[in-house]
Amino acid sequence: MRKIIRIPHLSMMLLAGLLFSCSNKELEEKVLRLEKEKAQVQAESDEKQRQIDDILAAMSEIQESLNAVRETQAVVTKTASDVETRQKENNQAMKTQILSGIRDMESAMAENRRKMEELQQKLKGYQGKIKSLERMAKSLQETIVQKDKEIAMLKEEVARLNIQVATLTSSVQEKEGIIQEQERTLRSAYYIVDTENNLKEKGILEYKGGIIGIGSTITTTQDFDATKFKKVDINEAREISIPRNVHQIRVLTTHSTSSYELSAVTEKESVLRIKDPKTFWEKSKFLVVMMWN
Repeated sequence: MRKIIRIPHLSMMLLAGLLFSCSNKELEEKVLRLEKEKAQVQAESDEKQRQIDDILAAMSEIQESLNAVRETQAVVTKTASDVETRQKENNQAMKTQILSGIRDMESAMAENRRKMEELQQKLKGYQGKIKSLERMAKSLQETIVQKDKEIAMLKEEVARLNIQVATLTSSVQEKEGIIQEQERTLRSAYYIVDTENNLKEKGILEYKGGIIGIGSTITTTQDFDATKFKKVDINEAREISIPRNVHQIRVLTTHSTSSYELSAVTEKESVLRIKDPKTFWEKSKFLVVMMWN
């Protein structure tokens, strides 16, 4: 006869509790691992943004110096022209002013070259690559080279005291065009408003961390194609229309929350209002707005 062994009811409860405890512990370990991965991804993102901020700050500093050189060059050119046309007057003071201006420009350009070398090193050390930053740095380098050539030419003309006004005027116009283009570049910003799937297909966003899509972090890629974005002037772009309800919108790039606001226009349309353009675009010249249904 087969003997049937019966497990007491209390023993069954203890066994079930033990199994539940093991399962719960595994779940807690997974949660802790996901939190750790999320923190690591955020730290990497913050470091990359800091590097971009340093690069943009260095570019802005060089551009401000080039603007100052441009102003000095305009003064030197005007004074040199006066020396050439006012032959009967004592031009010694004016010549001294010209030479002083040239020395100031040479000193400023030497500092710009040093800063440009540092900027190139920062770009090399930057783990990610953003083509627009590289193009901006290349444009700055070309402006510096062009400015050095113009100063050398100006020195030769002053040394001979045979300044040709027409040539200098043409040089100034060319230089102005280069500076204006550079200023337009620094005033330029880029934005895109699209769905999550479209942004992913365009290589603008990616998922980091998580397990099988759970606990992953949505972030922008570091080598996206700037041609996918719309270009705007940061001094003129104050409102960006978004064809979604305000609760279906997420700003993925880093911008000061106090510098903008999201407002509903209708039930199916919202607008991003930029209250402080300088602060808004300070951390990133790229704006990525994600929509979902």
